[in-house]
Amino acid sequence: MRQITIFVIFSALASAARADALLFPDPASAAELQAAASAAPAVVAAAAAAQAWDHAVPYASLVRDAAKAANVRPELLHALINAESGYRPGARSPAGAVGLMQLMPGLLRRYNVRDPMDPKQNIAAGARYVRELLDRFGDDVSLVLAAYNAGEYAVVRAGNRIPSFGQTRAFVPKVMALYDKFVSAAAAAEGVPRD
Repeated sequence: MRQITIFVIFSALASAARADALLFPDPASAAELQAAASAAPAVVAAAAAAQAWDHAVPYASLVRDAAKAANVRPELLHALINAESGYRPGARSPAGAVGLMQLMPGLLRRYNVRDPMDPKQNIAAGARYVRELLDRFGDDVSLVLAAYNAGEYAVVRAGNRIPSFGQTRAFVPKVMALYDKFVSAAAAAEGVPRD
């Protein structure tokens, strides 16, 4: 009985000591807690800003996944989707292009797209095509955009320059402006100055 009483007293003292430590931490711990608490709003703000550039953009997670898989910038894919379909997955052009990235039937076959209206499949195939174009045209984004719009062979026939088609000449600066806007927004969200 005496051992039980000593154990109960010891347990009560240990619980009181733990509570005391929580309520009255030592000065070093208090300073660390205060520093962490004051840094928390900055960390939360930075985390919110880091996702702010695309948090309200449709299909952002699908674009990020496809961009990562194809090793292309998500901002470029967003610029293309914005210009090509306005983020409408059921978009169809008179020329036969379909889906968010307005892929032609030949590209759909090349990338084995079973449902071109499925955003995931459409974006993934479009990202792979953009990667091929970047490789082919030495990462020259304006030529990539021209090839995306007019066809890669039209760019080659034009001497690896933007073809003189009116639609392509309007398309390239439009998408470049969107791309630059998205890259700037992403850089600002990450707190990185733009080159």
